[in-house]
Amino acid sequence: MNRFVRWTIAGIYFFSLPFMRRAWELTGAKSPFLARAIPLASGVALLLALLWRLILIKREARIAVWLSLAAVCVVYALMFRALPQQIERVHLSQYALLSILVFWAMGDGYEGYALSIWAAIVTVELGLADECLQGLLPSRIYDLNDVLLNGKAALMGQAVVAFVLRPRERGGRNLKPVNTPPVGSGTSWLWRAFAAVILLTAFNIYTLELGTPTITQDVHRGDGVFTHRDGFLYFGMRANLLNAAVLASAIVISVLTWRRPGERARSLRTAVTCGLLSPTVLLAGRLLNLHFR
Repeated sequence: MNRFVRWTIAGIYFFSLPFMRRAWELTGAKSPFLARAIPLASGVALLLALLWRLILIKREARIAVWLSLAAVCVVYALMFRALPQQIERVHLSQYALLSILVFWAMGDGYEGYALSIWAAIVTVELGLADECLQGLLPSRIYDLNDVLLNGKAALMGQAVVAFVLRPRERGGRNLKPVNTPPVGSGTSWLWRAFAAVILLTAFNIYTLELGTPTITQDVHRGDGVFTHRDGFLYFGMRANLLNAAVLASAIVISVLTWRRPGERARSLRTAVTCGLLSPTVLLAGRLLNLHFR
């Protein structure tokens, strides 16, 4: 299966996430019990899919792999129980699966922990873009806690990839990357660009927090408290310039790496491209005079 088809499948899954939430809300309106059962069922379904691949496809017999899977399940169960809202529990399995799909889409004969890190970054950026879009919708709000939750789920998905689905081979050697530049061929810039991608993501989150004021009590009517929240009213020139700088930096990195050979450069371009989504959504919303909540 070529890269385009894999990315198409991952993209369809990502863009279907808002519709999944809407379906869950409609289900909750008709059957609260079923709505409470869906978060647990989604986690169990993901576990069954992993067991199917390990037992029937890979016929995995290494004890370390099964211990790693057990450890991931324990962490998932603790996080699941700690989340107070049912929709947050749904996010946990949704973005863990998205993280695995992103790794699958990015990999093309290239494996290893480095690709897992890239895939986690891309998943966090997609989650951030999704949250930005929610801030522009009348019935939704932007919430940094959801961004952080998506990031935790992305890391959990990559833990599954690195230690369960793609563990180190016997003898302690990683699967060998292909089409990578030889050592000493000027690849040190990739690590500087890697740090730049981290900074771009951090700047995106910082910009959103600048543009999202704390909800304040402004009108009292009896026992009810009415609040307003419109980040663009407080966005300011500083945040707009920061978003523009993020966009410009990401475009420059994309251009500089466009003709670079190897999977590392391709992973970098993918991460930077996904990093463009959040500031693009924000600036588009600002130009269209939309409210950001």
